[in-house]
Amino acid sequence: MTVTSNAPGLDHEAVAGYVAQIKQRRSIRKLTSGAITDTAIRHILEAARWSPSSFNSQPVRLVVVHERHAALWDFIEQTFRAKLSGEQLERAIGRLPGYRAGSFDIVFYEDTTVANNPPQGANPEVWKSFAVQAMGIAQANVWNAVSVAGLATSDQHV
Repeated sequence: MTVTSNAPGLDHEAVAGYVAQIKQRRSIRKLTSGAITDTAIRHILEAARWSPSSFNSQPVRLVVVHERHAALWDFIEQTFRAKLSGEQLERAIGRLPGYRAGSFDIVFYEDTTVANNPPQGANPEVWKSFAVQAMGIAQANVWNAVSVAGLATSDQHV
């Protein structure tokens, strides 16, 4: 990353406030439900929309699951029961009540039509790594936006 200043002075307080917010963010395994407006969700999603990606490729896609939140976690439980066993299954099932209690979910996925189609002359493997980097940036930005909104989140790789 190359950094330069195009402003008359660095706003040290703004940077310190941002870093303080990052330090306060936590992964919560026992979420609680509560009312959340569609407007609040849209504001949080803006963090992903404005996340940088190489060549502005924007390979990140999001799905918000709000009204069918319970059905999503039922599906995840069914999948766990079909794919896991023993201690791994018990640990996964044991954590589900804490996630089910949340208000909504944001599912991130990679648009493979972008990730698998590099521009002319680009190295395909490097291009795919750019998509992975964009995914991480978008997730971190959304996670921080959730925290700034005063909400709790848990990042699940299901």
